Amino acid sequence: MSMLITSGRGVLNRQKRLTDWDELKEKDYTESGFNKYGLTSPKFMNVNDRFSRKNNTLYKNQIKWFWEAMRNKFDVKIKFKKSGPCIPDSSFKIFEWYNEYAEKVRMVQPFPVCKTCIRSEDKSGYTIKHACTRWWHSSPQRSYHDQKPRKWSGTMRQKNNDLPKCSFGQDLVKSNSCYTSQQKLFDTLDKLRVVYFARSGTELGIARQSAYLSHDGDIDIFVDMPQKMLLGKLKTKISPPPYISGSGYDTAEVHWKISGCPVIHMIYHDWISTELHHKATPEDLCSCNLNSVKLICHKDALKRMYVQFGPSWSIPISIKALDQPWKIRKQNTLKSIITSDRSYDPMILAQLNTSIKL
Repeated sequence: MSMLITSGRGVLNRQKRLTDWDELKEKDYTESGFNKYGLTSPKFMNVNDRFSRKNNTLYKNQIKWFWEAMRNKFDVKIKFKKSGPCIPDSSFKIFEWYNEYAEKVRMVQPFPVCKTCIRSEDKSGYTIKHACTRWWHSSPQRSYHDQKPRKWSGTMRQKNNDLPKCSFGQDLVKSNSCYTSQQKLFDTLDKLRVVYFARSGTELGIARQSAYLSHDGDIDIFVDMPQKMLLGKLKTKISPPPYISGSGYDTAEVHWKISGCPVIHMIYHDWISTELHHKATPEDLCSCNLNSVKLICHKDALKRMYVQFGPSWSIPISIKALDQPWKIRKQNTLKSIITSDRSYDPMILAQLNTSIKL
């Protein structure tokens, strides 16, 4: 569709109905119907409402007929992306959400795009099969271990830079005994002027309810500074001193543990940023609250949560592994949600149903 717009050959500047355009009737969504109207005036058609949702074969044909008519009408060569490595589960064809779900599954492409990155099922580690379980995103990561080490850009926030408030995470939840120590850490990171923001389950809790998820177990923060460098900056400023857990680029993290409080993981890699093909800059940051602790979030947190945890991210499900559906074990929880009387978005139902079957 973008080719029709950018070329100017698919743009309708006049708006006189019956002369320049008309709305196709459902009976005309046939090969002959598309060919007929493709040779006369351009037509408006509401694809999502009118194309078949119950007959997958008919749906595919209607898409094909539509693009053939557009190609003939506007003399535009249409290049279709080859179908990706993921296959929709045909057992769900009985549901109204199947076509929308199947279309998203077929759009998934390997990431990174290289044959050697797709591990066979008989080898250890994450495979493209695992990636396909996160079908709602077009290029799901199999594992951040596939990432190459990146060089630190040295990007810092400006001095005395007041960040705008996020569109989420503004509620003040009652503080606890961990408040003072946690706030000291984030104040220290602010003084260092590093780019940092809540990530993973911590970001999810803030996006949902401005609060820590009690079933999470830790606090995850992305800090854009190499681990050893960050450790050197922090160890003389906070007590007890932080330490490095793990080794290597992809697993080493700076940890800070206060007795009786969740351990804080400061991580140098953020694989959701990689999946979204956008490295965070100071302009991407906003202020938010974790319970009563003031810290920094990514302004696109809601989009990030959709990519990581799927369409059902906003539902308060006590299942940490929604970002890795093949690890889900509490299937009864998912079943109770699906069978509830509450009306859910079709893609939420698709995610929960497909997760149960894994």
